[in-house]
Amino acid sequence: MPSLRFLDVTRNNMTAVNISSFHNVPNLAEVVFDENPLKISQIHGFPLSNLTALHWSSMWPAFGEDLSAACQLLQTLPNLNLLDIQHSKINSRDLNFIGNCTNSTTIILSTSPLRRLGKNAFQSFRSLETLYLNKAKLQQIDPGAFNNLKYLHTLSMERNQLKELKELVFRSLRRLQNLDLSKNFLTHLTPKAFIGLAELKNMSLRNCKIVVVTRDSFTYLRKLVFLDLSSNSLTLIKDNTFEKLNKLEILLLTGNKISAVKTQGFRGLHSLRYLSLSRNHIYKLDPDRFRFLRGLSGLDLSMNKLTSWNRFQMHSPFQELRSLKLLDLSSQEKNDEMSNSDQLFEGLQNLEILNLRSNPIMPFQNLSLHPLVNLTELDLSDMYPSGLFKFSSYLLQSTRKLKHLKLDSNSFNDLPEEAFANLDSLEVLSLRDNTLTNISENLVGNLTALTYLDVYMNPLLCSCENVWFQNWSTSNPRVQVPLIQSFSCFGKFEDTINFTEQDLSFCNNNIPIILFLCTFIITLLTMIASILMVKLRWVLIYAYCMLRAWCEKKFRKEVRAHQFDAFVSCCAEDEPWVMENLLLNLESLGQQKYRLCFKPRDFLPGEFYIDSLQNAINNSRKTICVVSSEYLNSDWCRMEIEMACSRMFYQHEDVLIVVFLEDIPNYRLSTYHRLRKLLKHHAYITWPEDPTQAESFWVKLRAELDSQQTREQAMQLGITI
Repeated sequence: MPSLRFLDVTRNNMTAVNISSFHNVPNLAEVVFDENPLKISQIHGFPLSNLTALHWSSMWPAFGEDLSAACQLLQTLPNLNLLDIQHSKINSRDLNFIGNCTNSTTIILSTSPLRRLGKNAFQSFRSLETLYLNKAKLQQIDPGAFNNLKYLHTLSMERNQLKELKELVFRSLRRLQNLDLSKNFLTHLTPKAFIGLAELKNMSLRNCKIVVVTRDSFTYLRKLVFLDLSSNSLTLIKDNTFEKLNKLEILLLTGNKISAVKTQGFRGLHSLRYLSLSRNHIYKLDPDRFRFLRGLSGLDLSMNKLTSWNRFQMHSPFQELRSLKLLDLSSQEKNDEMSNSDQLFEGLQNLEILNLRSNPIMPFQNLSLHPLVNLTELDLSDMYPSGLFKFSSYLLQSTRKLKHLKLDSNSFNDLPEEAFANLDSLEVLSLRDNTLTNISENLVGNLTALTYLDVYMNPLLCSCENVWFQNWSTSNPRVQVPLIQSFSCFGKFEDTINFTEQDLSFCNNNIPIILFLCTFIITLLTMIASILMVKLRWVLIYAYCMLRAWCEKKFRKEVRAHQFDAFVSCCAEDEPWVMENLLLNLESLGQQKYRLCFKPRDFLPGEFYIDSLQNAINNSRKTICVVSSEYLNSDWCRMEIEMACSRMFYQHEDVLIVVFLEDIPNYRLSTYHRLRKLLKHHAYITWPEDPTQAESFWVKLRAELDSQQTREQAMQLGITI
């Protein structure tokens, strides 16, 4: 295998190696012998002159138990750049001896019991560029320990037992760019310990139990670009803490106990691009807290207590962050004073990614996303309590550039059809783990840019409501619906029914629906007609007569002579008076003989009463209403008056003559609107109780039969109040 460059024989229980095995791999550059019971002297003399990386970790006997043999081997490897000798039982006194044996640029001494690094501990490592001292049980580092490491650019001392950093401890590391001090016991920072680190760009102080940082902590780290202070015990960001870090771009304060940030806490961070305050105790952010971070593009405030941040203030805490593109407000802790604000996102016109996942619904229920016109990703999943999140059709109205939307685990059983109406750019939509029973065409059919739709773990029904989605999800090559082939129909079925295999072709047959609608309409019309006939019988009859009279007037081509001089409208109880007095005096006595239409005498047998009544009124010049108490109680008499009045309205003729046979109180006429109107503008005749005045009665009645009113007067009398 002449081309072999990498060989790994880790954990093979190898006790010996045949030298001939390496004659066929002249280009071998890296070999891993880790975790084998092999002595280092056994590979001395092997043809490994081209080797650039040697891994000899966790061996037994350990590397440090035979340093002479190890040194002899290293001196035969002139091209060795990386030496990995973790867990090798090397102590700090052996370091310079090893340094004199190799010119490696990277040495991994992790998990070795170094405990203390004295002055000039690495003096012989003249070419060293990268040094790993992780888990080396370091408790103390003396000033000058790193003398002569003028090329060192990366130093990792993670997971040691350092409780403090002495002043000037890193003074000689002029080229150091990366420093990792994570997981030590540095409860406080000694500012002068960082003297000499003028070129340092990345520093990690994660999980060091630091309780406070001040404006002096980072005085000598002016070129720092990345600072990780996560998982410490910070409770407050004091004024001007980071004012010297003008070039800092990433600041991680995740997992502390920060409850407040002072007004000038972030002063000086003009170059900061990403800030993480996740997993703290922040409950309030005033509008001026981020005013020094105008170039910030990413802000993580997840897992805090910011559910009432804007209760007593008018402006958004983010109003100064004009360049912000990512905002994470997920998993805010529920508290007793939750409140929301419709101006929460004021000023975030350039925001592209917003995460509101796993929040209580109350402070976000009426949230306005109107300022977020450039939003491309939005996560509103897992809002709690479950089932109370009501998705408004106006929520996403202004987010027309949205590409990714997640609404998982919200117990939505229905969504407004206009919910995604304006999202022409939406590519990914996740509705996983809700309670949706159907997906309508109006909901997702118009999403022209959609490529991924996740509706897994929704109880979809195998019903006609889902026939469109069933066809669309399996036949649309542009949109991926994950796990659609494994969907089962929701319902009480004896056997599991696959959603995509269920036959819903019968849903396209509309004949049963048409028959049902026709039957329903006929039944409804029948019921309405029956109710109208019972409740509004006389109103309908009257309306019919009025319509008929209007039609006759509309289409009548010539005026014909009246057959009768007057139609006599009376009740059955008053017919004897009519025959004995009215007919006798008007038809038989006097110079002027009148021809009267009297129902019992002149109506044709077998003809509909309504038709006979209409013809009698139309064929008579006048209508004499003989009014008595019995007359007012008769529905048919009411109809006769109304039909006579309709003639006054349509033909503008004064046809009514009212004769009272007795004194009628005014309240008895309250339901006869037209008659009361007539009596206000027209005289009426009363049958006298004194027989000597009868002659005067007949004179007045004959005068009324011979009179003619103007069209205007007749039209006024025909108006209904």
